[in-house]
Amino acid sequence: IRAVNHFLERGLSSGLPRVEVRTPVQLRNAILHTWATSRNISRGGISVEADCELEPKSEVAVEITLPDTRLRIAPVAEVVWSRDTQDQRLTEMGLRFVAMDSAAVRTLDDFIAERTSMERGLPSAAPA
Repeated sequence: IRAVNHFLERGLSSGLPRVEVRTPVQLRNAILHTWATSRNISRGGISVEADCELEPKSEVAVEITLPDTRLRIAPVAEVVWSRDTQDQRLTEMGLRFVAMDSAAVRTLDDFIAERTSMERGLPSAAPA
């Protein structure tokens, strides 16, 4: 009962914190190497716009340098969904991260925590 009351008082989260990020992203698999533009990112995945459409459930290597940093992460992701954009030349795709090294996980967690703190007007935590 306490746990239920806790969630009722705080509200249910709609998922992992997600931040808007517009930056170039490289996508690669066995038959494709292309550039896309990120729309937003979370610990669990990234939304991108590209001039091609990847097959659902296919895996793709993602390379992104996080904006305002020199930090680069290179997870492997699975295509979860895709849809047309208003610009008929582009497709938006949701990619779920399926493999990422521990250093990249920490880097991404810190990046998102800092950005979500800024969005809420909270001071960001000092680095450990």
